[in-house]
Amino acid sequence: MIRIATRILHDVARAQDAVHEVFSKLPEDFLARAPVQKRRRYLFRAVRRDAWRMLDRLLKQAPLAHAPEAGTPRPREFAVAIGAAALQRLLAEIVDDLPRRQRSAVRLTTYKELTVAEAAAELNATPKALEKRKTAAYRNIKNALLARGISGFDDVSSFLDGGGVRRFAG
Repeated sequence: MIRIATRILHDVARAQDAVHEVFSKLPEDFLARAPVQKRRRYLFRAVRRDAWRMLDRLLKQAPLAHAPEAGTPRPREFAVAIGAAALQRLLAEIVDDLPRRQRSAVRLTTYKELTVAEAAAELNATPKALEKRKTAAYRNIKNALLARGISGFDDVSSFLDGGGVRRFAG
């Protein structure tokens, strides 16, 4: 459960806090009366829910380190401000931290520029499964950027699929 919360929060200490919070809220007789599968499902859902809520609270409290006083820059302005190479390193680091299947889906469709059908065939998956992996990966990339105080990348998929990373390299 800590691993799930860590993936959401990108911080082990905060993940442990989220898990501890879930267990502290459990009714005393919950473990004795609930069937094993229901306990497991409930606990995992509760940990995910509390981790997302904790992330939301953290993002609302955290000031943006890169944002000018007039507001948060748009993705293109941010890329120009930090430099294309720095943006590529940042996104590569975030993609490297993704779960294996999500990482493979993003690398094949974004960096190797394969179609969804070609990438799905290479990964022995259906195109629909690959699309789900990409969607989850984009959500995780956006959350990782937000956790680092970088906003303005509301549509990560159009930025990556539209060649945003490659466009800023040249």
